[in-house]
Amino acid sequence: MNAPTLWSVAEAAAATNGHGQGNWQVSGVSTDSRTVQQGDLFVAIQGPKFNGHRFAADALERGAAAVMVHEQPNDLAPNAPVLMVANTMAGLEALGVAARARTAA
Repeated sequence: MNAPTLWSVAEAAAATNGHGQGNWQVSGVSTDSRTVQQGDLFVAIQGPKFNGHRFAADALERGAAAVMVHEQPNDLAPNAPVLMVANTMAGLEALGVAARARTAA
């Protein structure tokens, strides 16, 4: 059974004020490349000890449908499914705000 689509590239780009590359849809969101699920959007968080951008290619290999980044990882293919945003933490927050706005909760 396929998981329902959570975000299309156009919806995610609009919600984050980002730029999407490719024609993808995601069914979940993950910030940990080790636990990414098939169809997830991997969000590359940059913190004081780790830079998630280093794990973007790994997340795609593990089944992520796309990656959200604010810097272009060197090891990504030129045609990789990417959502480029100004800041991934702000982009993740924007996705949450947009998801909440589209519900009746």
